[in-house]
Amino acid sequence: MRIHMDEEKKIAEIWLTKAESDDPAVDARLKPFYKECKDHKYLAVVYRSGREDLLETTKDLLRHNLSSYVHPQPVRKPRTRSYDMGH
Repeated sequence: MRIHMDEEKKIAEIWLTKAESDDPAVDARLKPFYKECKDHKYLAVVYRSGREDLLETTKDLLRHNLSSYVHPQPVRKPRTRSYDMGH
C-alpha cells in the first residue's frame, strides 16, 4: 500500500496491490483513515490494481485510440421531433 497526500488539492491517494484489494483486513484498517481524511476535508481516492495484463490492455487502448484518430467516426446530428398538440 502506498499513500500520497496532495496538500494543494486536498486529495489522499491510496494505491493498493491486487492482494491488498482482495484483503478485507486492509479495508478495515483504512476505514479510520477515511474518517480522518473527511475530518480534514481531504478527498480519499483509492486506486486498486486491475486483474488484466497491463501491457496487453495498454496496447489495445493505444490501438483503439490510434484507429479513432486515423478513422474518426462521423458526427451525427441529434434527432429531433416536433409534435402538434392541436394548438
